[in-house]
Amino acid sequence: MEWGFADSSVRFYSTDSRKLLGLFEHMHNGQVSAAAFVDSKTLVTAGTDCVVIVWTVALSAKAVELPGNVCLFGHKWPVVTVAASKAFSTLVSADTEGRVLMWDLNRREFVREIEHADKRGRKRRGVRVQCARISGVTGHLALARGRMLALYTVNGSLLLERDVCGGEEEEEDEDEIASLAFYEGVGNEWVERELVFTGHRRGVVNCWNLTTDRAGAWTLELVKRLNHVDLRREGANYAAAVSCILPMAQVVYTGDEEGRVVSILFGSVRSLADIE
Repeated sequence: MEWGFADSSVRFYSTDSRKLLGLFEHMHNGQVSAAAFVDSKTLVTAGTDCVVIVWTVALSAKAVELPGNVCLFGHKWPVVTVAASKAFSTLVSADTEGRVLMWDLNRREFVREIEHADKRGRKRRGVRVQCARISGVTGHLALARGRMLALYTVNGSLLLERDVCGGEEEEEDEDEIASLAFYEGVGNEWVERELVFTGHRRGVVNCWNLTTDRAGAWTLELVKRLNHVDLRREGANYAAAVSCILPMAQVVYTGDEEGRVVSILFGSVRSLADIE
């Protein structure tokens, strides 16, 4: 699925042949700004028109159809990111002013607003959310605001918020979170720990373990730093930010802003382009 065209269309292609399976114009009054599949039969889109739409998807070998939709109203500013969990029937959307709304996917209705507050409990607005993810295992919600990663329960209670962009290099002061992912594997040792991945500039992916300390407070422990290495430049990292992360049982797939896809296998890095 692709969007961002001049005609504001959304286009579906076959993964095998790249044949066009469906082209839909004017899904929003303006550009589509975010999209996410809940499952193979449900698609969520959001736009610069401040509307979130849940679409019914009908798939076949030759075509993609969108036979029905439900519009969700609540945002006053363009929506920039959406995240969904089928297991918890939950949808989250965030707009350019940092307002985060939670929706029930079964009833197609508003549930609550995820408030952003400072240490004194005062509400904060205008802090933009770059990306959001919901864990299909625990229901935890992860929100990236600049350098800060905030984790909430499915009921909207804040678990923790911390800067995850710290480093020894001076240039890392300009870093921010570019992508998020939860590891949701089943049937292997990683399930015993809840892992959160954050993608950053200059090809860096951090793997965090979400746990509690002796006092019962939630905390993030850095487990491993993965690097988007350019083998043609003597092992230096690519300059582009990591924009997509897909953790699996034995390998982590990452993609950057320049369209590269890299597989990271426990310390070894190999570009999928090199495999071909």
